[in-house]
Amino acid sequence: MASRLLGTRAAQAVLALVGLGLGGAVVAQDEPALDTPRYTYIAFNYEDTETKEGVDPSDDPAFNNGDFTLFTVQGSLGITDWFHLHGEYFDGDCNSCQSVTFETDPGPPPVTATNISNLDFDGYKIGGGINYALGVIGLEQTDFILRAHYLDVSLDDIDEDGYSVDTLLRSQISDRAEVWAGTEYQDLDDIENIDIVIGIGYELWNGLTLTGSGIIFNNESGFDIGLRWYFGDKLLDRDALF
Repeated sequence: MASRLLGTRAAQAVLALVGLGLGGAVVAQDEPALDTPRYTYIAFNYEDTETKEGVDPSDDPAFNNGDFTLFTVQGSLGITDWFHLHGEYFDGDCNSCQSVTFETDPGPPPVTATNISNLDFDGYKIGGGINYALGVIGLEQTDFILRAHYLDVSLDDIDEDGYSVDTLLRSQISDRAEVWAGTEYQDLDDIENIDIVIGIGYELWNGLTLTGSGIIFNNESGFDIGLRWYFGDKLLDRDALF
């Protein structure tokens, strides 16, 4: 798992982003940092992963032990300083997940061939959660997040729904860099799964932030890399509506 994750170019970019974020934290050590992470944003990501929201074609021979390449759109809206809404839509391919065997010569003996192709995979989740600042225990720039979603996924003729629950720690380590880590649990009709995830973001300009994250648990691996725009203080003059 680790060798696959670390061997990809995009994953190497994520690691470079980690170094960039930590370097930014050192450079900005004398600058005022944000109190806590922000929760009003829109994000666009590219994702390469063996599992998505608990669906794991690498665990099912019927899908040729395939994996996913996806594009995702995420959105979050801070309602108060302790509650936010969150959602995600994703669409892409289950790579080489369909096998169709056909007869090329009736024979005898018959000659057959197999076509391998991709399958469409898409889904969404929508929900919300609490974000509790941990300043009471001395972690002034760190939030604990408990978040739940309704979840719906479709792969070929498989359509399942259920729910997911995230528990995360997000920390603003400088005025530009943030990190997060935690668990993501999914419970669908025939699927129950939990992953541990880590991620980092580095603000490039005016709320536009380069992000990267990876799955580091179970037998699965995966990463995503993308852009997130924190627009609350630009359009609302604050991160939350109320």
